[in-house]
Amino acid sequence: LVRTKSSNVWAYGMDVHEAGDSEGDVVIQFKDTNGGPGDIYQYLDVPVRLYRRFISAPSKGHFFWQYIRDNFPYRKLTGNRRGVLPNAIN
Repeated sequence: LVRTKSSNVWAYGMDVHEAGDSEGDVVIQFKDTNGGPGDIYQYLDVPVRLYRRFISAPSKGHFFWQYIRDNFPYRKLTGNRRGVLPNAIN
């Protein structure tokens, strides 16, 4: 994961299964309530073009909330692994 300066996001990364794929799984580690590293989530089948826009966005948190959070199925990878949003894969 790549560490970033953000008020909400601690680190991020993308797993593309094969070179040339147009989609991949985005992994985002959020900050916890103390500002340190928090829980990690995996968002599935995110277009690489959207991920590139995310990493260049001036506000990672705002971009995430607007374009990724409710638009892609996700898994919570750490802590209580039960996702609470309708797009959670539990």
